[in-house]
Amino acid sequence: MKRNIRKIAILMLIVTLLCTAVSVSAVTNPPISTRSVCVYCGRGTVVTKCWGDYTYYTTGKGMHLPSSNCSVSFYKATAKEWCSSCYKVNADLGKHDCYQIHSSCGRGKMWTCIADISAG
Repeated sequence: MKRNIRKIAILMLIVTLLCTAVSVSAVTNPPISTRSVCVYCGRGTVVTKCWGDYTYYTTGKGMHLPSSNCSVSFYKATAKEWCSSCYKVNADLGKHDCYQIHSSCGRGKMWTCIADISAG
């Protein structure tokens, strides 16, 4: 009886080891980049473009240096999905954070734009 229990235990251990999930990393070289297909010309040349119509949004206290009195002014701009082949706008993405101006911490103007290319 003990022999049978031992064999069953070993068999269960082997099955457990064989069935253990293994994580596989799908690394590609070069990395895959996706592009949208233009609804007008059908080419995959659609990029996110910052329209460059910068507008002031708000000012707040900088949290990067708590001991300083640096204030940060935030600016937004319009983003659009734009086809670089036929030059048509596929989608209006609305306003997005574009850059910040730091008053006294030494950072100055910092770009935070999400767009692939910029008009301004």
